[in-house]
Amino acid sequence: MNWLQRFMYGRYGVDPLGIALLVLYMVLSMIGAFWHSAVYALLILIFPLIILLRFLSRNIDARKRENDWFLSWFPGFKDRAQGTVQSAGSWWQRKQQQAQKKAADRANYRYFTCPKCRQKLRLPRGRGKIEITCPKCQHKFVKKT
Repeated sequence: MNWLQRFMYGRYGVDPLGIALLVLYMVLSMIGAFWHSAVYALLILIFPLIILLRFLSRNIDARKRENDWFLSWFPGFKDRAQGTVQSAGSWWQRKQQQAQKKAADRANYRYFTCPKCRQKLRLPRGRGKIEITCPKCQHKFVKKT
């Protein structure tokens, strides 16, 4: 992974304009699947080249100007593009924290899933065979803790 960091050092990377071009490329590719034309196919091949050249460019000032121009025309796109990345990152962090908490609690608690609504339930260990009532759907089932 160190070689990739060294390679990308000083390069522009991904920005909202690059994400918009990628989305546009995917939409045009789907349209191209139904409309067969050699000219259209060649035109579609330009988009990945532009995206790759922008991504690997070392001329950061020019790419920033292009991105600023794009954001002046579509101001809400920046928030949406960054929100998607941040929400995915925060989702992953939340999942990691839940897994760590669950691993630390395994000595004192058992985890069950409600057979009706799939709600996860945490119960103390060593209580024997007990009847569990799901707080979400009120379904009752018996399990050994």
